[in-house]
Amino acid sequence: MSGKSKTESTVQDKERKIRDELKELSLKFIEQVKKKVNLAKFDRDEWFKGCYSTIQRTIPGGLAEHKKERLKNLLFDSIDSLRQARTCKAGYDEWFENLVSSIRKNINLTFGQAQKIVNILMKYHFCYYWADFDRKWNNSYCWLFPFFEFFHVPIDNVVLFNLKRKYGGEDEKINRNIKVWEYKNIKNAVFCLTRDTQRRQVRWSRMEGKQEIMFYYYIQDFIDRMISKSGKYANRLHFEMKELWTAN
Repeated sequence: MSGKSKTESTVQDKERKIRDELKELSLKFIEQVKKKVNLAKFDRDEWFKGCYSTIQRTIPGGLAEHKKERLKNLLFDSIDSLRQARTCKAGYDEWFENLVSSIRKNINLTFGQAQKIVNILMKYHFCYYWADFDRKWNNSYCWLFPFFEFFHVPIDNVVLFNLKRKYGGEDEKINRNIKVWEYKNIKNAVFCLTRDTQRRQVRWSRMEGKQEIMFYYYIQDFIDRMISKSGKYANRLHFEMKELWTAN
């Protein structure tokens, strides 16, 4: 076998291993969250119920029914519009920022709440695709596949807790700007950012100011650096499901 053939075989083996792991992780995630949402079939109402449940406790009194309906339509209509976006990091980020801005303006959620519901819904699409439950759906949404590389990691207590515990030693900003603690087996985390010489603690759901949003993107870029360093992960969600996320 030639050197080139060996190289090609090695690359193909690596790609096959990544595909198998993505399917395994996706099926595991779907199983872990099944008490809250059924991801074994595509259902807009069911998937919205699931992603909304991840921010519901951070909204005193919850959203009114008409606002939930409006939010659901905004999310799924925007996903359809992603088809027209540029297939690159800048194109996806522009789409993401426009959607989050619209949610903040029209639904009156914070940046932190908006990023969580958008990113969780995109994670549902990602996992459903890799679980391969519905080949017809996969074919219909094959246009989404090139964007997987740019999906963001949903930021919440568990992700921040594990990011600080596992990778705080890799980066001074991650170590300094995230405070974590555990109480009765519940993982907790806050941003600790300096504003006007004062150190402020901010929950993920209260992310709203420029500093917090900039740090959100810093975390996404840090994860990109860890992916490049390891050479083991296809994208951010692959890294998140393997390294950062565990079911509560």
